[in-house]
Amino acid sequence: MEYLDVAISIITTLLAIVALQGKSMGFILVFQLLLNSLVVLQFAMTGKLSAAYICALAIVQIVIIYLYQRKGKSFPILLTALFMVGYAVVCALQMSTAYDLLTGAAAWMFALSVVQRRPAVSRLFTLFNGAFWVAFDILSAAYTSLPVHITVFVAAVVSIIRLDRDFWRGVIQKK
Repeated sequence: MEYLDVAISIITTLLAIVALQGKSMGFILVFQLLLNSLVVLQFAMTGKLSAAYICALAIVQIVIIYLYQRKGKSFPILLTALFMVGYAVVCALQMSTAYDLLTGAAAWMFALSVVQRRPAVSRLFTLFNGAFWVAFDILSAAYTSLPVHITVFVAAVVSIIRLDRDFWRGVIQKK
């Protein structure tokens, strides 16, 4: 079982790196779907059910967002709010320790990352999402997930620097 856990970590890490390099939200969503599916499996195998349920809800959100985007429609703000409430409920129902709140915070950052129209803004929320997951992994001793989330965090930083400098420079100059 330990080898499977390590293999899932490696594959998930690679998918996260690829997802963060996406220049379209459709690309990012497909890779987020794949990697969240593996993360659910990994957290379930290690008994971190609060995290597994949060990631399972994320999969539902990704599929719905993807379907909206395929039809050229934007994701309704009301649905985003409902998913954020859903993440809070799942977090509350599965909470066994104070650090389980970090899964809820990470989920909120995820919910905001996948509804963005601009990949640059999505990557910024992914950066915050990664930071919350790193803290959760350390506090909950979910060490096989830690390399994935550290990589997501670092890859988000690198992607923001590499792909989004001009976007953020323009945002800052407008103020």
